[in-house]
Amino acid sequence: TGTNHVFEDASEFAEKGSVQWNNLRMSVINLVELILKRPLTTVESQILLFPPVCSFCCVYKANNMFSCESCHSVLFCSREHQKSDSKHSGACKLLGLAFEIDTTRFTKRSVFLDCIKSLTPPNELPHSTELFLKQGNTSLSIENIMYSQPLSYALTLVFAINKIGKVSRNELIVHVVGADAMEAQALHTFPVVFNLLKLTHLRIVMIGPNLPNDIILPPEIEEKCSLVLISNKLYHEYVTSDAFTRPDVTVVYNCGFCEFMDMTEKDIWKSTLPFILNQRDCLVILTSYTAEESKQDLTRLCNANNHVASYNVLMANEENPFCSLCPLRNWE
Repeated sequence: TGTNHVFEDASEFAEKGSVQWNNLRMSVINLVELILKRPLTTVESQILLFPPVCSFCCVYKANNMFSCESCHSVLFCSREHQKSDSKHSGACKLLGLAFEIDTTRFTKRSVFLDCIKSLTPPNELPHSTELFLKQGNTSLSIENIMYSQPLSYALTLVFAINKIGKVSRNELIVHVVGADAMEAQALHTFPVVFNLLKLTHLRIVMIGPNLPNDIILPPEIEEKCSLVLISNKLYHEYVTSDAFTRPDVTVVYNCGFCEFMDMTEKDIWKSTLPFILNQRDCLVILTSYTAEESKQDLTRLCNANNHVASYNVLMANEENPFCSLCPLRNWE
């Protein structure tokens, strides 16, 4: 670039609007991947998506940068800009919580196991993740908040089924489409699914190109849960194969259908979307990170399934009371 720092001229792009600023960061990631001849890891991508520039003006000044003393998550180039950044002051507390969660992950490895042991599964679903975790206590520990991340997958599944009242059998086949390590980690919370839905057997088909192959079911549900892992096929390839079993429920967590819609080489959803709504008597559950993404994801799914004779949208773009309580930094 001819500069001392790859983001030294970032302010010029930020001044043109968020689209230009976002495009710059994605372009830098693509360039680095070309140079390294490999995809970046999550941590490496985060470094470039949240570069060390001033949160207020996006300027990089090598000897002037300092971090927010409260959240340790953003940088400023001057005290004046720190005081002027009203956008950050509104998010500072949540960013501080996110920072505490990240540091706890590195210092305490048994967080989830400790939470599982301390919680008593209720017989009925409470009204939110927070109430599920509090269990009569007045506040939540940092460990409880962290545990809400994997727990939200199980509770969201139960909530959607209960809300719609679509599935009443004691045996279910659930397809988890686009699954990766997050869905795999969430499996250890699935004993609550059995408890809350009164199931005798659950068959889970997890499918996704980034799915780990070393997933183990929790011991307490091994005998009543069948797990099928598919990482060498995309969902539309599985649906048209002899191994396909028709689902009662199809769930796509944090679906991101539109994330790469304008990048043909990365848009792997294009071929899969037409196969999601064409299963008869199947409840389809989608979650998205934001309300706007939810609208876009649902629109794209429906547009891709205009050949399907009949389907009903039973809930659209509603806030999920069983989402994770962990703050998520949105680089956009």
